[in-house]
Amino acid sequence: METVHQMRLEIRKIRSLLFFIKKMITSGCYDSLNGGLKHLNKSLAAIRDLDILISNCSRFNKSSVLSSIVRAERLDLSDSLRKKLAGPDGKSKIVPIDWPAAIEWNDSARLETAVSDYVRSELSVMLKKYLKLGRKTDFSAPDQLHRFRIAGKKIKTILELFLPILDMKGQKLYRRLKKLLQTIGDIHDFQTSCAIVLELSEKNSVPSDEVRQSADYLRKSEKRKAKSLDSDWHSTKKMIKIYRLTR
Repeated sequence: METVHQMRLEIRKIRSLLFFIKKMITSGCYDSLNGGLKHLNKSLAAIRDLDILISNCSRFNKSSVLSSIVRAERLDLSDSLRKKLAGPDGKSKIVPIDWPAAIEWNDSARLETAVSDYVRSELSVMLKKYLKLGRKTDFSAPDQLHRFRIAGKKIKTILELFLPILDMKGQKLYRRLKKLLQTIGDIHDFQTSCAIVLELSEKNSVPSDEVRQSADYLRKSEKRKAKSLDSDWHSTKKMIKIYRLTR
């Protein structure tokens, strides 16, 4: 479980950094690298969702029926992914990329400014767009909240990667955004787990009282987390504005 989660985090870092320097590399190179990593992360996300549900099952579910079904589903997905990623020799090949030679730089778009100046400039643009997205997002709509979370993850990852060269305001913004995204991530996990429970219950013989108990627990947990969402975003928004005003 932890290995899958860690792998997804590392892929997210690479994809976020690629997005951050997108203007400095050739479009074909960016599409190839990002596309391969995106496809892999999508497969890992499905496994991770089941891991979260397995963890939740241990908290609210005394019966082993649902837990056994979820574990079997998880095993099938992981086996399928291993076969998909296997090379001609049968060994795992994560993505077919020659990493040392993978980056093709766009010389005409290279910047002469210092790394710190580039980071501040690009972050300011991303944060401005994020504030705009926040104004348009209906936090009660799962699809919109998920899109808002994905956009925030890119910024959080960039802040994390460049944390050593950020000033105190940048470091505070990182901690504030991390807290917001943790809340949204918990809400997303409870929503996803509930959807998986209902889907698997239709395909398998899960006792109705067990399904009801599981779904109720997940919905109540989601609502508890959602109560702090508005205040978390308000604090993060305030920190973003302070950070941008001091650039």
